[in-house]
Amino acid sequence: MRIRSIILVFVLAFSATANAQIISDMLSEATLEFTPKQEIDYVQLEFSGHGKQSVRKITYNRNLQVVSEENAADAGQAFKITREYDSINRLVKESTRSSSLHGTVFTYKKFSWSTAGAETLEYDKNGKLTSKSTIAYDSLMNPTEVVTFDANEAMIGREEAKYDYGDNIVEIHIYNHDEKLVGIHLTNIYSKNTKIPFMDYVRRMPFEEYRPLCTNWKQFEVAISERKYKLDKNNAWKSRTLEKLFYSPEAGTTRKNFNDTTVRKIFYKK
Repeated sequence: MRIRSIILVFVLAFSATANAQIISDMLSEATLEFTPKQEIDYVQLEFSGHGKQSVRKITYNRNLQVVSEENAADAGQAFKITREYDSINRLVKESTRSSSLHGTVFTYKKFSWSTAGAETLEYDKNGKLTSKSTIAYDSLMNPTEVVTFDANEAMIGREEAKYDYGDNIVEIHIYNHDEKLVGIHLTNIYSKNTKIPFMDYVRRMPFEEYRPLCTNWKQFEVAISERKYKLDKNNAWKSRTLEKLFYSPEAGTTRKNFNDTTVRKIFYKK
């Protein structure tokens, strides 16, 4: 089972591009951290951080893939996500319903697969196409490129991932619609509940080569996020603390951002 605990993000304002951090999210959601010894029925998550708390319920199938996810109606807002998979465990459908005092928004995604990769079509509640993404994978089925287009086939943004399996690092470059580099994310491919010296890797990065590709060099920061887990008797994680630091390559300084804690109450199938 793959476990991911450290995320480094090269942060830059990304102008509300829908393509932001897609590959990073795909990696973090690829598997359930820590293989439990007993089949899970559902999980109740409790988040706390930035002075806020929220509760979320997640249901899994026997392959530890998310089938549904919903939150409590915090501050009059609620959402529910449902997913469907094919016979070989590939995601084929995803629907999202979010409700607030301003009304209800419904979106629907359809995934089609081929030997070249996958294509995602997103629709609104009226069945109107709103965006399309193409996803390429390597031989280990990790995403190597995601390109997102609007309904008129104009490119919104692109992500490109390069995997170093020997050093357990993936480097994700994010580009806007003009193919301008707007962010670089670094994360470990397979990780454990231990600290990884990513700062050594960051200090070796060729920042001077990236400078002319960026829209505003002074806005770049490296976000270093470390996740620490506590496990239950079934080897499933019951609490996770996220600690984040930001490193500025131009100033050579770091600053602490926040700590978030997620507590899981796990309900096992009998």
